Amino acid sequence: MLLLAGLAGCSRPDQNQPPVLVYAYINDSPGRTVEAEVSVPLSVAFSASDDQALSQVHIQIHAADDGHLHPGLARPARVHPNTGLWDTVVTAALSGQTEDKIISIDLPGRIGGNWHAGITLLDEGGAVSSTAYFLLDIHNAQLPQFDFFFTAPPMGNRGTITAPAGSIFVLNGSVHDNAGLEHVQGCIIQNGDTLTALTVQAGGLASLDLSSMDFETPVAAGTYQLHWLAADTDGNETRRIFPLIVLP
Repeated sequence: MLLLAGLAGCSRPDQNQPPVLVYAYINDSPGRTVEAEVSVPLSVAFSASDDQALSQVHIQIHAADDGHLHPGLARPARVHPNTGLWDTVVTAALSGQTEDKIISIDLPGRIGGNWHAGITLLDEGGAVSSTAYFLLDIHNAQLPQFDFFFTAPPMGNRGTITAPAGSIFVLNGSVHDNAGLEHVQGCIIQNGDTLTALTVQAGGLASLDLSSMDFETPVAAGTYQLHWLAADTDGNETRRIFPLIVLP
């Protein structure tokens, strides 16, 4: 359970104090990072209190795959592009000076990745609480799933690959999908320009071995990105991005 109440500062009795989020948790998670499945609605539970009547709660959800942060959140180990677009605000009425509430939020069926959820309280006097933020790690079994077993050279901190110029990058792994894979693509990109691209047409296979998709690293030292994309026959896509540092 996430406890959020703090000590109130000194103020005049006639000043309207902001509401206090005594505790909040999503999907029974005890911390700020929450695992979620698209097939199961989010369960947002919280307790609110105020010196006067409460009015509303706003739960705002937006994409977090650009790596931005909010107070109280740690940066995820790896940030990849989300699948699908989703941005919503859920508003519910509150009443009285204290209220415990559970709000259920349905997740769109074609999304996956990292989102932020922010919980904000308002009272009838117009005072607004600080926002408590959560990181949602949303899983979707309908999306293509990458399984990277090992690479040579190995991935380092935050998925970074460091390799000599002109060397062969070897990947051992697979990608699979319940609906059948349409194609898989790997690219080396620098400053938005695609330098190398390998595409395999999967023809509806449920699983594809990635070991044949080896790359030769660029001959020029520098910082690059290794992009992977898998698309299935239902039009779902999953993308993964890893930093690639090429040494002289």
